[in-house]
This record gives sequence, C-alpha cells and structure tokens, in this order.
Amino acid sequence: MIFSEFCNIYFFQQSVAMELKSAMISKDFKKRPDSIRVKRKIVLPDCSLNEIDIVKNSSTGTLQGGYEAKVKEEYESNKLEAVVEGQNDSKKEVLKRKSTRIKSRKTRNLITKKIGELRSDNSVKTRSRKWTKIPDSGNESKQIISETSVSLGYAALPKRKHSAKIAFKKDTSPIDPIAQKVMQAAATSRKMLGAHVSVAGGLEQGFYNALSIGCRSFAFFVRNQRSWNSPPMKAEVVQAFRETAQKLKFPMDQIVVHGSYLINGGSCDMEILARARACMLDECKRCEQLGIIYYNIHPGSTAGKCTREECIKTIAATLNYVIDHTEYITILIETMAGQGNTIGGKFEELQQIINLVINKKRVGVCLDTCHIFAAGYDIRSEDRYKETFSEFENTIGLQYLRAFHINDSMGDLGSKLDRHANIGKGKLKLAAFRNLIADQRFDGLPMILETPEGDYAEEMIRLYHSLNSKPLKEYKKDIRSFFPPI
Repeated sequence: MIFSEFCNIYFFQQSVAMELKSAMISKDFKKRPDSIRVKRKIVLPDCSLNEIDIVKNSSTGTLQGGYEAKVKEEYESNKLEAVVEGQNDSKKEVLKRKSTRIKSRKTRNLITKKIGELRSDNSVKTRSRKWTKIPDSGNESKQIISETSVSLGYAALPKRKHSAKIAFKKDTSPIDPIAQKVMQAAATSRKMLGAHVSVAGGLEQGFYNALSIGCRSFAFFVRNQRSWNSPPMKAEVVQAFRETAQKLKFPMDQIVVHGSYLINGGSCDMEILARARACMLDECKRCEQLGIIYYNIHPGSTAGKCTREECIKTIAATLNYVIDHTEYITILIETMAGQGNTIGGKFEELQQIINLVINKKRVGVCLDTCHIFAAGYDIRSEDRYKETFSEFENTIGLQYLRAFHINDSMGDLGSKLDRHANIGKGKLKLAAFRNLIADQRFDGLPMILETPEGDYAEEMIRLYHSLNSKPLKEYKKDIRSFFPPI
C-alpha cells in the first residue's frame, strides 16, 4: 500500500511538470489567461506516507489532501513576473530569462513607437548628439607663447597652447608656486643660481624643467654620460632647442653642459685616450650645434700608470686637440677633491694645465665648493674664505673662473672625499655659502647645484635668504659692502 501511494505521488509530480512545460512553450501562451502560466510547487507535509491521501480532481485540476500549491501571478502592461516560492535555482533562471526577454521586446517596441511619434511631430524638439570636428593642429596651435613677464632677471615663463586633440589635458608647464618663491627671494640678488636638470623628453625640456623651479642657470648632459656610443643629434632636436632658447630669451652663457664621466683626457693608454678625445670632441660639437658656450669636464687621472706631470701634459694636449677642431666652445676644467690618482685637487695643477693650453681664451675653471673643501681649501669663515680665493687669484687667476658647482660636503676638510651633501646639512654649513652669495665679484656667473636628492628650489631659497639671517658681527661690515644696492 505504501509503495503504491509513493508511486502515485511520483507520477503525479511528473505529470504536473510536463503540463507546465507544454504550457510555457505554447504559442497561445499570452492569449490564455486561464491556462497554467507558472510552475507549480508540490509541498510534502511533514508526515508519514501512510497518512497521505492524494486526490486529484479530474474536472477542476485542483489538488486536494496534504498538498498545497502557492502561485503568485502578476501581469502588468510592460512586465510579466511569476514568483513561486521554493523552486530550485535552475527553474528560477529559466523563468527569469523568459520574463526578461518579454520585457525587452515590449520596451524596444515602446521606444520605437515613441521615436516615430517624435519624428512625425515637427513641433517637438528632439535632442540629438552633437559631433565636434577637431581641426588639424597647425603651427599656430602648436606655437608656444609667452604671456608672463618676470622682472626679476628671469626669462618669461611659457604657456603652451595645445592642439585641439589634447584640449582637455591640463598644462603643467607653467611655473609652480615654489618657483615663484624662489623668484621673490632672488629679487634683490644678482647671483645666477640654478641646478643640474633632466632633459628627458627632449633637450629643450631642460629649459622648462629649470624654469619650473626658478633657476637662473642650469646644466645637463648633452648625451648619455655612461656610454661611449651615442647617435648623432637630429636636425629637429637642434632646431627645437634653439627656438626654445630664443622664445624664452634664456641667456646661453648661463647653460653649462657637463661632460661624460667616462672621459679621461690624461690617460696614458692610447686606446682609452683616443676614445676620450673622440667623445669630448663629439660633445663639444654638439654644444656648438645647440649654441652653448660652456662645456665642463673632469680633467683626468693617471690611473696609476704614469706620473702626474705626464698626465697634466696629456690633459693639456687633449684640450688643445678639441679646441683646434671646434669653433668657439669654452672648456671649463672642474676642481677635484684630490682623491686617488685624480688630477685637479690642487690649484697649481689646474694652473699648469692652463699654461700648456695654446688658446687660453677658450679655457676656464668651474669651482666645486665640495671638492675644494675636501681637497683642503676652507671657505667656512670670512678669513678662510678670503685666503682661499686669494690663493686662487694668485695661482690661476679670477679671470678664468667662469662657473660654480654649489654643493655641501659630507667629508671633513681635507678628507679628499668626493661626497656631495645638501646645502647647510654637510660640513660646510650655511656660513660658507653666505660668504659666496655676498661676494659681488661673482655676480652673473652660473652657480649650479648638484646636491643629492635635494629640493633645488628650497635650497636656492635658503641660499638667497642666507644674507637675510642675522649675521655675526665680523660679517656685518663686509656684507653691506659686497651686497649690491636695491
């Protein structure tokens, strides 16, 4: 008996499922509201099989006994939803997809009908998408214009007029607020402070990188400083650099190109010396192509293979060779810290090189404050500062001093340690730079910062304001005489 009742339940469920499936796929599904539109749920009560009494009314098709079917139907103008509690996930998904398709068709038909009505009615203003034609970017749209004039000794800062294709890109080339503070600090100073800047993106980018932090001068590498090989400059690069310099009215005597670190103009190895001379000549010719006047180079080293006197003669011969094969470039020999076999740690060595150069008008000196301090020349106090530059004037001559590298030193006096430090945070302290900024003899000379990971703008402000801080009594008289009147 129990088995027969179970069979009846099972076959009854199968019949209901088949009936529902046939109703769902019927073509006249929408036209028969009295037909089955939802799947029925058969709920077994919590009882034993022998207590179940199943009766299916053959005339009405309703269920009687211990079963119940919960059906919720909702039929509106634009949607048909059937929610049946307790259905499994797969059956729910079938109903959901079918309901979505019905809604989509009705919605599409309504939209199409509405658009047709609007198009037929001329009085109704329809909203259409507007397409903007982007004009070709000619020379006028690419032209860099300068609208900001600065009366503090700086070139006017650029404001780029972008092409239409990038009209929504905000221009970041105008000067930053920190650079404006540098300009204000430099308003009463004639010192040409600057920094070694990057030229990534084009050599002309060096101008914008310098002006963005308030530089009055700057230095850069004209080619890869760590490689012997470098492709020649294209005509477009040279033209862009010269045009940018002309538009910004940046003085070319405030630009110093730094030579490659690989160059050893005093090597006694003929193969290395030939490479060094070829590299130096190539860089100097690049400078002349760009219209740059100053080229800075480390003098050289014996590498432990020759005497210092022989190395000095070789360096002078290298300079003569490059000068003979160029037109006007001035080569600046940098003062060195005196480490190892390096030439240039003493003023006498630089003087010997200059004496051997034939065309002395095209040779000069770039004084590095960190290097001379590490080599044993003290500039921290007023007296030591005067002694050091008096020795420089008597040995080399101030007429050969054409540029400065402004760096603090991590090493002590005479340590021969070539390690730069940020301004005021090394062994030199700010007092040494106060003497230099106050010295009127060096007005107009490029002073390039090479501090490690420093905020150049902040350091330039610190240097310009070094005279505004309360000086010691021994400085007061000299500062008033050195500092130019407002």
